[in-house]
Amino acid sequence: MDPVRPRLWDLLTEDELLKFAALPPRARPGVVVGEMKVHLEQMCLRLEKGCSVFYRVVTPQVQNLMACHEAMIRIRDTPVPYPFLYVLNISTFVFVYTTPFFYRTDEVRREGRRVGGKAGRGQPR
Repeated sequence: MDPVRPRLWDLLTEDELLKFAALPPRARPGVVVGEMKVHLEQMCLRLEKGCSVFYRVVTPQVQNLMACHEAMIRIRDTPVPYPFLYVLNISTFVFVYTTPFFYRTDEVRREGRRVGGKAGRGQPR
C-alpha cells in the first residue's frame, strides 16, 4: 500500500466496504455526506466550545460539494441527440484528417518565401 496515495478500499473498514458495495454508485456520495453530517453533529456535542463556528463553516462546504456532484451526475446522464453525435463525429473526422494539410501548406509557403526570397516583405510579386 502506498502511504501517500492509498486506495479507497484500504481506507474503509470491512463493514463500510460491504455497506457501500451494496449501494448503487449514484447513491454513495449522498450516504457519505449524510454520515459526515452525523459525525460533525456528534463532534460538536462533545466539543461544545467553538464548534458552532466550525459547523457553520464546514456544513455549507459539504453541501456545496454535494451540489457539485449532483450537477456532474446530471450532465453525465443527459442524453445526447443522435443528430448532434453524427455531426460531431463527422466534424472530428474532417478536422483530424485535413489539419495536417493546412499546416503543411503554411510551412511550404514560409519556407518558399525564406529560401527563394521572391515574395519577401516590401518586394513586389
